[in-house]
Amino acid sequence: MRNFRKIAIRAPLIVVTLSIGLNLSSGFAAAEMKDAQEAFMRADYQEAYRQSLPEAERGNAAAQSMIGSLYAYGRGVPKDDSQAFHWFKRAADQGDLSAQYAVSQLYETGRGVERDTQAAVHWLKKAAEGGFSVAQLSLAHHYREGVGVPQDREQASYWEAKSAQDPANGIVEGALDRAAED
Repeated sequence: MRNFRKIAIRAPLIVVTLSIGLNLSSGFAAAEMKDAQEAFMRADYQEAYRQSLPEAERGNAAAQSMIGSLYAYGRGVPKDDSQAFHWFKRAADQGDLSAQYAVSQLYETGRGVERDTQAAVHWLKKAAEGGFSVAQLSLAHHYREGVGVPQDREQASYWEAKSAQDPANGIVEGALDRAAED
């Protein structure tokens, strides 16, 4: 769990990309996203972009989140933080938890959007309250350190405990450990 915590705080968009992969492989994406999902999973990012863009434009939150991730890392498209923010925000507005987390991190770092700690905390709380465990862990960190919220160790402990209840953390942690070994 230690690597998971460290990565969740230091490399938030990696966690979002892993979450997209988990969501797609678990049947989260609609049938319209099948080809994009397969392309994404085999790292054919240009094809994933080509397949998901029409769905993203039609309002499919999973497709919007995928497009945001592709722009955030420059996979299959030129790296463009403004475009990443645009697509993540569209998905976040529809309730996509990983996109809400991504939006919070982009606001916090000022990537693709003007830095805004209050907006970052707003989106982080939405994702955490929705059950996104990485957001819960990040929110715990914010409370523990007093970043954008009053320092509150009780709230920090509450959100850490909520995050620890998610069995998906083991899957993400394993993927992060394998990525760190490469």
